[in-house]
This record gives sequence, C-alpha cells and structure tokens, in this order.
Amino acid sequence: MKRLGYVIAIMLCVACASGGDANTTTATVATTAAPAATTAPGASTTGAASGGGEVMVSANDFSFSPATVTISVGDSVTWTLAEGAHTTSSGTAPDLDGLWDQALTADEPFTFTFEEAGTYEYFCRFHPDFMTGTVTVEP
Repeated sequence: MKRLGYVIAIMLCVACASGGDANTTTATVATTAAPAATTAPGASTTGAASGGGEVMVSANDFSFSPATVTISVGDSVTWTLAEGAHTTSSGTAPDLDGLWDQALTADEPFTFTFEEAGTYEYFCRFHPDFMTGTVTVEP
C-alpha cells in the first residue's frame, strides 16, 4: 500500500512538471524508473552560509541542491521549489523526527533556523528513497 502512495506521488510530480495530458503522464511513469539524485554539471553538492547566515537549497529534478550544507548555530536554511511537487521533512526517510515537515510551493519558500549544533537529515516525503539532504550545524 505504501508503494502505491509513492507511485501516485511520482505521477503527480510528473504531471505538475510536464503540464501534460494525464494519460501520457501515466504511461511515462509506468515505463520510467525514478532517477537517482544527480548534480548538474557545474553545480555544487555542498553549501555553506556566508556572512548573511542563510543558505538556499533548491528542490529540483528529484534532488536537493546543494544536498549537503554547513552552517553555524543561529543560521537558517531556506528551501525553494524549482519544479515538481516536493517536501522538506526532517528525519531519516521514511521516519519524520518532528522538527519540520513542509510541502514546498513555488509561491512561498520555507525557512528553518537552526538553534542547536548537530547534524540534521531531511528528505522529500514524496521521494524518500533518493531525495535526501543533510544540514550540519557547527557551534
């Protein structure tokens, strides 16, 4: 049953991204496996807060970019939606840890301020098997 939910979520993502006909989208999903997380040429897989105390992470192409960020206590991470349907959900997939769980929209980025040092894992609830990231917060 859980797998069916993932298939439906992927179909919705593809439909949102393509803006196409639902029948075409269903056929595409049925014949195309979900891609592994990749990094575009020239893109960074890591990021760090610089001066302003904020790092931007984009949810795009079934990955978070950058996937790994390092910040200081009191800094923030802002997730933006580039395309598709994604969430930023704290924890180790598929288990939420309750710090944050936010659906991303094109209209409104989501920002979380980290008040304690540590390593924080997060994932997309729609794509938990391959869409993950880590925030390292240093003292």
